[in-house]
Amino acid sequence: MLSEHQLQALAQRVLGLSQADETEVLLLGQVSRLTRFANNTIHQNVAESNVQVRVRAIVGQQVGVATTDDVTDAGLAGVAERAVALARLQTADPFFTGLPEPDHALSGALIDLGYAEATARCAPEVRARAAGVICDAAERAGLVGSGAFSTVEEAAALGNSLGLWRYHVGTTAKLNTVVMGATGSGWASAASSDVADIHPAELAHEAVDIATRAQNPTDLPPGEYPVVLGSDAVADMLGFFGYVSFNGLAVHEGRSFVASRMGQQVMAPTVSIWDDGRDPTGLPLPFDFEGVAKQRVSLVENGVVKAAVWDRRSAAKAGGGRVSTGHALPAPNNYGALPAHLFMKPGTASREELLAGIERGVWVTRFWYTRVVHPLEVVMTGMTRDGTFLIENGKVTRPVRNLRFTHSYLAAMADVEAISAETKLIESGMFGAVRAPTIRVRRFTFTGATQE
Repeated sequence: MLSEHQLQALAQRVLGLSQADETEVLLLGQVSRLTRFANNTIHQNVAESNVQVRVRAIVGQQVGVATTDDVTDAGLAGVAERAVALARLQTADPFFTGLPEPDHALSGALIDLGYAEATARCAPEVRARAAGVICDAAERAGLVGSGAFSTVEEAAALGNSLGLWRYHVGTTAKLNTVVMGATGSGWASAASSDVADIHPAELAHEAVDIATRAQNPTDLPPGEYPVVLGSDAVADMLGFFGYVSFNGLAVHEGRSFVASRMGQQVMAPTVSIWDDGRDPTGLPLPFDFEGVAKQRVSLVENGVVKAAVWDRRSAAKAGGGRVSTGHALPAPNNYGALPAHLFMKPGTASREELLAGIERGVWVTRFWYTRVVHPLEVVMTGMTRDGTFLIENGKVTRPVRNLRFTHSYLAAMADVEAISAETKLIESGMFGAVRAPTIRVRRFTFTGATQE
């Protein structure tokens, strides 16, 4: 991994080569180590180190972006030249307001927020032993274990020609597994900045237990059922809310329910959702991909819509005094801002309390292959996977075949009846994560069984 000094030197070399009116250099460095296993055997161990240089050149209000991983003098000169050439071919962007200027919004204490030395230095033997724990547990149960264990060190650095400099280094450890039998499967996963928080024996027990109980599923008629949605399923919901609903550009253009329901009660009073790139219980990144300090943004408070997130361009386009909340994606980006560090407030319910009172319902471990049907109402379609069970009289009783659903995630959040006290961190991309509880929802629409 390149140090801050080395990355800053790279940025300064590009800035010195650029002929643009303004120039921004985004550097994304990563050292990734991965152990994969399948059929109860490790089959791959790889390591990769890379640095990506993204140059945004501004000529007047024309913006061009070029990318390279060639950090030689010739490579850096070439990417600076291409960015300027591309800028001169673009139409002027009336909503481009210039690059951010230097500020003192971030302290040095945030540079390594979310960094664990143990993760950065994790040996392949550690990952191998973890895979072995899962494979051995699966084999003892007459099942087949597969999955992956990765340990990643990531650096994000940004410099621009106005003198702004940002740098952050973080780590991520992630272990997930699918344990399969002849007719059913079980899922377990864990993520953290610190590899010491990953407990393979617990994940092995969870996945094997789900897979064992999932064998010989029966059909469940399509219809509307009360459901208990596991943290992985809830994380899918939160991610899509961020993608289609709390993006400021979507709000401004009327593609999000937030546009017409700001300040209104749209979810259950127990539901609060926020985005916070500085929370150490997530996978922090304290600034966005144009160098603006991330703000903690309360999106939903006690079921009431409170805010959306913005980058500089979408805030300028919307007007009304809006400013960036620190949620820009890497350029080029006409999509808008994205909340990548989402949290949902936990409740107080135990597993037994989540199930209590459900006469006939469905327990869902996670969703799979979810797609947007109607973004304005967040209607989604997708499938359940790796542990779908019937709930009868407050007890999980027997497995059912995986189900296809078509339902509004917004309506589901309005129908939340109980929320677990425990939450789980689910990694969702470079420097991104969702921390989600398990929830009970009054009704959820399943349209039929899948072919799995």
